[in-house]
Amino acid sequence: MSLLRAEWKKATGNLLLTGFLVWIIPVGILTLYILGFLVYLVTDDPTTVGIVRVTAERLTASVTGVWSPIITFPGNILGRLLPLAFMAVMFAGEYQWGTLRQIVPRSRRSSLILAKVATTTFIVLLSFILTSLIIGAGQAAGHALLGLDYSSIFAGDKLTQFAQSYVEHLLLGTLSLLILAGFAAVAAVLTRSILGGLLASFGLSVLEPMSLLFLVLLSRLLNRADLGNLYRFAATYHLDNARSWFVAGHPLAPPVPGFTAEPTLVISLIALVLWIVVPVALSIILFNRQDITS
Repeated sequence: MSLLRAEWKKATGNLLLTGFLVWIIPVGILTLYILGFLVYLVTDDPTTVGIVRVTAERLTASVTGVWSPIITFPGNILGRLLPLAFMAVMFAGEYQWGTLRQIVPRSRRSSLILAKVATTTFIVLLSFILTSLIIGAGQAAGHALLGLDYSSIFAGDKLTQFAQSYVEHLLLGTLSLLILAGFAAVAAVLTRSILGGLLASFGLSVLEPMSLLFLVLLSRLLNRADLGNLYRFAATYHLDNARSWFVAGHPLAPPVPGFTAEPTLVISLIALVLWIVVPVALSIILFNRQDITS
């Protein structure tokens, strides 16, 4: 608990880092709503509010859509860069700032890595939750401003369906962020610098979802359509497949010609857990073997 508190204070105390890489997301969305409301008050044009007779389906899509940039291909190629940058700096900064020499002798190295993974993931997760709350509150305020009924959107079992959908996307978002934390940890331990950690973690984050395109090109060059099945080992595929099971109740449609794998929801969730455990475990093993005084 002391490590978690220390990591929380260290992260939240760096206002520039968290402000530009974490809190910019909810603050940006809040600013857009405020500007929309101000423009409406001046022009009396309801389209400037951007919320006119929102249905339950559209509201659910808007609120859960907050998670799309980190769980859905191809948006996750660029959407994960801000959270990943924050995580990479928090991990690699310890090397560059020379603080590990004071921290490690009093702490178990594995506990330090796990505390950083948990804290950075929670902070970014909190920013996405705040963003979704701002969207929901913004749409409620927009309905009130336009004199529209907002309560009927959740009539019947729609509220239960909305809550279930949000919890499912929250789960996938948490798994995706934990995977990114693993990438950041491995990159930081290997490079021992902020710049190196950023570049290496960005490379891992981009190459993983882009492996689909590489496999398509390779299968065409070698005339081996079955090579596309290798994509079933990618974390992005299992995120999309799990989301398909949650939303549509069936496995994801074949992403490339010749793709025959149809993993169940349980298999995809297990694969995502492995994508978290392996990088974190690797970073702990490498960190335990390092001489941080050099």
